[in-house]
Amino acid sequence: MFFRGGGLLHLAKDEERSGTTYPQYNYQTDYKGGVSLAIGAGISWAKENYETNLSFAYRYAHTSYVLNEYNRGDVTYSNNFNRLEIKFGYKF
Repeated sequence: MFFRGGGLLHLAKDEERSGTTYPQYNYQTDYKGGVSLAIGAGISWAKENYETNLSFAYRYAHTSYVLNEYNRGDVTYSNNFNRLEIKFGYKF
């Protein structure tokens, strides 16, 4: 059994906002990182100098960004990601 936690960082440069008061297009700006959590279980088989392992986990991640919309101004949107994580490994 295991539990993992951490943070997500946005590495790309944010898009520049238009200098006009009423942009004709939506501009995504101000990306924010978030939290990443995982909980799961795994098993390993060892034989002499070799080891095989297999694990299954549920992973949750959250990020957000601000979108400059024409009628509503700056609006914050959230992204929630729910994932199944499967890992297979071999050590020698």
